[in-house]
Amino acid sequence: DFEPQVSPDGKWLAYSSRQTGSNEIYVEPFLPDGNRRTRISRLGGRQPMWRADSRELFFVGDDRRFWGVRIPDSGPSQSIEPEFLFNMHANVANARNSYVPSLDGQRFLVIQVLDTEDAPINVISNWAAGIK
Repeated sequence: DFEPQVSPDGKWLAYSSRQTGSNEIYVEPFLPDGNRRTRISRLGGRQPMWRADSRELFFVGDDRRFWGVRIPDSGPSQSIEPEFLFNMHANVANARNSYVPSLDGQRFLVIQVLDTEDAPINVISNWAAGIK
């Protein structure tokens, strides 16, 4: 189990796990009460992040598809379905937090992957002369 995220209200723990053989998102009570582990993702998942009010959980699939799932006050159940939000051109396999949701969950700051193999390098020489 990896990438743990405690909900802002302190009730829930979301994390990734390879229990099924692929990365999936699970949610369980932060203070364990038996075996109440609920699988949230259906087609893989990484990097769970909570909305500020703990009412929605976001995650990224291994295919870079971005998902959100509303968490009821009673907690997650097998009947809740993630909703596809958008494709996310980010490095989800080798980055811990490749995105951050806004407090209301309506916008996201995403670290995008460049489309080229070679990242641009800008070298500024004699930069001190330019500030006089």
